[in-house]
Amino acid sequence: MFGLLAANDTLNLNLRNNDADTLVHKNVVTQRFGDFDRDGDLDLLQLLSSTNGNGIVLYENVNSVKNLPPGRPFNPVVATIFNRLFMYWEKPEDDHTPVASLTYDVSLQSTEKDLVTGQFDLFNGRRLLVSHGNNGTTNYALIRMKQPGSVNFSIQAVDNAFHAGPDGVCSGSGGAGSGACSDIETVNIEACKNEIISLIADAGALWFSFAEGFLAETSMLNFNVQQADTVFSMLQQGSACAFIKVYTINTPPTLTKISDTIDYVCEGDLLRLEVEPDWPQVEWISASKGFLSNEDTLQYVVSLPDTVKVKLSDGMGCNIQRNTILQISKPVIDVAHDAYQIMKGESVHLSVTEGAAYSWIPASGLSDPHTSNPIASPLRTTEYLVTVKDSIGCSAAAQIIVVVEETAFIPNLFTPNQDGKNDALKIYGLGQVTNFSFSIYNRGGNPVYDTKDISEAVNNGWNGTARGIQQPAGVYYWMVNGETGGGKRLQLNGKNSGSIVLVR
Repeated sequence: MFGLLAANDTLNLNLRNNDADTLVHKNVVTQRFGDFDRDGDLDLLQLLSSTNGNGIVLYENVNSVKNLPPGRPFNPVVATIFNRLFMYWEKPEDDHTPVASLTYDVSLQSTEKDLVTGQFDLFNGRRLLVSHGNNGTTNYALIRMKQPGSVNFSIQAVDNAFHAGPDGVCSGSGGAGSGACSDIETVNIEACKNEIISLIADAGALWFSFAEGFLAETSMLNFNVQQADTVFSMLQQGSACAFIKVYTINTPPTLTKISDTIDYVCEGDLLRLEVEPDWPQVEWISASKGFLSNEDTLQYVVSLPDTVKVKLSDGMGCNIQRNTILQISKPVIDVAHDAYQIMKGESVHLSVTEGAAYSWIPASGLSDPHTSNPIASPLRTTEYLVTVKDSIGCSAAAQIIVVVEETAFIPNLFTPNQDGKNDALKIYGLGQVTNFSFSIYNRGGNPVYDTKDISEAVNNGWNGTARGIQQPAGVYYWMVNGETGGGKRLQLNGKNSGSIVLVR
């Protein structure tokens, strides 16, 4: 800090964080900071006047920790895009200065002349001026060229002490005709002023504009068109080359555009649809409901498949229609069985398919309430509600009941179709029984199955045939006899007889 006080006296302070050094201020004609001994820290040179003439005083800054120069900028990319020379490089590290605070000095020569003059010696890399780099903290350059061609470049990183080393210069050549970075693709786009267009690139792409410079690092750029411009994405390939996709954006005085977008949504979703602000004319229309709104933003509840159109106009010949086609997504639940019977203490596999996520309620008695096929071991009859969500979060629900029997029982339905599931009608939960007999009759009263063997009824059961002939689907009737321990009469499902359904 060097200047005059209110009393017209001079002041000369060297500020360091919360500390300050008072320097000579009397008879100081001028002073400059610089790294005079090239050791990486700033020294001070003063020019003093006296009756004997002028004198020079050098204050040498001596630090115990040496300030090293920044590293070399790396992975340079040089390409010609129409009448612009584009340069990009990766930022190096520094031991004292944060990467974001490093500046860059660029020297650029064509075959005809110097396009940009650097502030360092091209032969030894030493700084010629005590200053930050001529390109600031920006690690790219877009330079207009009358005659595009190959160029030679040198880039030097400079730290906050204006320090740069001779080994920290990145040099090379590139541009039109060099072949090093000629992988350039061009797309022409017509757009209305005030229109937002979506531009696509691979992940990690850097976006630039002739008018605005660096824009973003993203795979999809939503660009608000305000004027004719050239926008391009750059994706580095290897150490010194890149794939560049160029979009030339024109804004003709008259233009009509129609676009379709398909959105998969859930029934009941509340959608927020919006357009760019400041369009003079906005109209929202539903194919099923008609006119909706003239506002920039629309709240829309999905109740059925629909197409929502928005028409935009600037009133001077630029017209856009965007059709949003709404498709309702809903998972189709395939339930293996909607009812099961088990004895108390036993388990059964529940199973549903066609989903990305599952939730079973209640969770009690289940091995895992978030899988498609949990093992159910309820202590009492339980009705489970399973909710299945698809990949976008839309849901559907189904119910499965597990009947828990505390006495012997027989299912009321079986499917002898040889699929390995429920192919035989068996008795479950039989204990010690005497005088056992079990018979099944068709609707005409004719027996189709009869056994007095408990093991046969429990382990094999009726397979849906009689004398080797498959019996037709329909209702059949059963009767059971026997005595349990204690002399009680044997019952199945609390009864001595009942009906079952054969399904094919």
